[in-house]
Amino acid sequence: MQAAQIGKYQIERKLGVGGFGEVFLARDPKLDVQVAIKVFRIKDDEAARQATSASGDAGQILRQRFLDEARILHQLSSNPYIVNIRDFDEMPDGTPYYVMNYLPRSLVDEIGKDVFSRAGAAELPAALQPRPLPLPRALAILQQVLLGLTAVHQAGLVHRDIKPANILFDDSGKVQLTDFGIAKLPDTEHSQSGLGMGSRNYMSPEQRESAKHVSAASDVYSVGVLAYRMLTGALPIGRFDDPIRFVPALAPAINQLILAAISSDEHQRPANAGDMLSRLQQAMAMQADATTEQTGTFVQGTGATLKSELKPLQQKIAELLKTEGVVDGAQLKALSVAADIAGVSETDLTQLIAETKTAQPAAVQSFIKWREKVEAAKAQHQGSIPHDEREALLAGGALLGKTEAELARFLPATTSGNTTASAQKSSQTTSNHAEAKKPTKNLLAAGIATILLAGGGYYGYSSYQQLDVERNKDLSAWQQAKLADTVDAYQQYLNQVPEGQYRQGATKALEQLKEAQLASEKLAKTQQEQKLAAEQSATEQAQQWLIKLGYEITANGELDARTKAAIEQFEASEKMLVTGVVDATLLAKLEQVYWRNDQQAFEKAKATHTEQSYQQYLDARVDGRFRTQATQGSETVKQQLKDKAIADATEKAETEDEVRQQAIADAKAEAKEKEQRRLAVIAAERKAALVQAQAVKPYVGNIVYIPAGNFMMGCSEGDSECDSDEFPRHQVSMKAFKLMETEVTFAMWDACVQAGGCSHKPDDRISAISGRGNKPVINVSFDHIIQQFIPWLNKTTGQRFRLPSEAEWEYAARGGTTTKYSWGDSIHCGQARYGRRENGGECSSSYDGTVPVKFFAANGYGLYVMSGNVLEWTQDCWNESYTGAPTNGSAWQQGDCAKRVGRGGSWFYGPASLRVSNRNRDDSSGRYSLIGFRLAQDL
Repeated sequence: MQAAQIGKYQIERKLGVGGFGEVFLARDPKLDVQVAIKVFRIKDDEAARQATSASGDAGQILRQRFLDEARILHQLSSNPYIVNIRDFDEMPDGTPYYVMNYLPRSLVDEIGKDVFSRAGAAELPAALQPRPLPLPRALAILQQVLLGLTAVHQAGLVHRDIKPANILFDDSGKVQLTDFGIAKLPDTEHSQSGLGMGSRNYMSPEQRESAKHVSAASDVYSVGVLAYRMLTGALPIGRFDDPIRFVPALAPAINQLILAAISSDEHQRPANAGDMLSRLQQAMAMQADATTEQTGTFVQGTGATLKSELKPLQQKIAELLKTEGVVDGAQLKALSVAADIAGVSETDLTQLIAETKTAQPAAVQSFIKWREKVEAAKAQHQGSIPHDEREALLAGGALLGKTEAELARFLPATTSGNTTASAQKSSQTTSNHAEAKKPTKNLLAAGIATILLAGGGYYGYSSYQQLDVERNKDLSAWQQAKLADTVDAYQQYLNQVPEGQYRQGATKALEQLKEAQLASEKLAKTQQEQKLAAEQSATEQAQQWLIKLGYEITANGELDARTKAAIEQFEASEKMLVTGVVDATLLAKLEQVYWRNDQQAFEKAKATHTEQSYQQYLDARVDGRFRTQATQGSETVKQQLKDKAIADATEKAETEDEVRQQAIADAKAEAKEKEQRRLAVIAAERKAALVQAQAVKPYVGNIVYIPAGNFMMGCSEGDSECDSDEFPRHQVSMKAFKLMETEVTFAMWDACVQAGGCSHKPDDRISAISGRGNKPVINVSFDHIIQQFIPWLNKTTGQRFRLPSEAEWEYAARGGTTTKYSWGDSIHCGQARYGRRENGGECSSSYDGTVPVKFFAANGYGLYVMSGNVLEWTQDCWNESYTGAPTNGSAWQQGDCAKRVGRGGSWFYGPASLRVSNRNRDDSSGRYSLIGFRLAQDL
């Protein structure tokens, strides 16, 4: 029965259920908001066992995965594109759960469900019909998914289940990446199950084959499929078309990026989400350039390419410039409202006004400059203009073809002086001589206007005409170049109008086209090479199948005459369409026929059921799937023949006298007794081996996987305590390997002694302190380890153990860090066993001697007590510096090999000796209470 409440949250309904968890819609009573709660719950124990390949309690393993998912979400919660975990807790019965924001919308709501046929699509309701997204929306979602996934990959994780249902959206429409329940953790033992890991429609080829070895490139493949699905409305299955065939406006660079992401060869894909994001952003910049004509707000210098909804805005700006000459504050405010409705920012509106002003005819340009001169005069005279200057401005405006009435509304009243009798008299005098003075006044105004116009850049009527002609010629040439949009067209514009207004745009477009042409040629060449390589590989694969089927050809990767003839003969024999070409259909059929023949050959041998028939199958089918059954069948026949011979002999013996009959009976009894003794010996040996294996297994401990990588070996950066033997600091490239999570304990060594593998029994006493069991073994020399313990352990377990190299030890001890200690640049007594008080250390006397091997927390790789407690032997011979040291992680077997390198510091030494880069040397035959060891394995 469903619980009405989980913690403080009131359950409203169940949202979904899986094999290992349930999700509920609930309400937070304090905040009064809806939340989603994910609860760990196993519905099917058998499915739980199949979902993990690790030994042990499957339920506990899956519970750990659930906790890991919560930890991952918390770790990545700072990323705005990953779903945020609000709370984490356990129910009264110990069942864990975590709380997230309730996000009801996913990408499925926008693109519908995946289908593989028209019939399947027809059965879906309209809301779930598969459909593509508009190009801008698809690219926005793709970019946000990669922004979230980049953080996942930078944390060393692999999501392994990128699909539409796991792409959620918050209230603002922003992507929220979710469902990390099967994310691959770098240090988790049970993250490598091969079952149920991911969604097959979006799963990379290597992930379909095995979930154990996926990498960030596998997530990139899933993102590529997701991008293809959003753009085309379909999955890239079989012989699929390029996405650009469905979306012609898609930039070729984005098209090629998506194809690279869904390459079956993981090495051809972007290495991780960050790599793909960088390449996508570069391609999106090219996309923006490629679609400027269709999607841009405007193009510099002309409004010809404006969106249709922006043309009224541009027209309004042009009308204002024609009638008013300027765009003042009130006018700008009205334009801003219209621009906001059309989706144009204030910055773009300012640019549109400037470019519209530049594109005006010469007459309007001169009027604009006249208005600027008026505003400058008003500013100079604090809102009024002297009479003479006003008359000059009127005269200049008249030259622009404007009437005095049209110009006067822009001019304030003149500064007239006083209204005294003297002024009135002067006014009367002026009036009396008006007719005589008028020509002089007009002449003066015209002269001043000419001066002003010369300084302000105004032109006469003929100048307007000439300027319009030049501007129209430039504009026409530029529009023709853009319309053609070719290298020759832009070059012709630059040649025809060397001082043109659009020269910068033409130069940029010319460079971009040339770069695009080079990139296209390079891409075409690469694609051709890849295509030829793929064809050669497929041809060679087909040839190998044909050879197995008995055709006499050579596997050379070339579709030569013999190969083509063999293909045609095979296609005819299988009643296929005879083409003589290599394709997926042919390869699948060749494989099918080969294994069909294999099964028929075995069935024939089984029907004959003779030793010879089974042997003929084994000789002919060296890679047959039924070799084990054929071998067993041959042995059965032999046994049957032997039994028959015995039966015949027995029957014949029964006709002899009683003596021979008794002899036969005695022989049979002896044989039976011998067989029983043989079986008893085998059973005893098996039991002894099982007992021994069970006795040894607890002492091997856990072996931790250490991933491959590069690191700087030697003195940690900023460490002032380094000795000369820690230099030179150098880069080392490490292969992946395994290392025991703890030092070898006394219990492990004592097991070797008890089994007779080790003759040396080390003393555990340190001063007045003693103790064996799970404390690290001490007082064992390098020679004891390699001559006694390791040979015994290898023989007993059937595995191969060795001492780690010095490089392997430091790489593992750092645990992925670059600091002095694996946990940072400082140390205290709660982090390691070190610095006995009598030796001047800061820790109390209770720190004399060693502690159990898991006494302190593990480092980033899950290794315990790599610093302090006891030094640890390594394989390397002693050298005074790293000059000439190997850079591939192998042991340095040159130098003073009578002394071997010990690493990690001990209970006796001070903090400086516990630094991960610190080195010690000791005689290989020496036994010390300060040094122990742990063992490594190659992969």
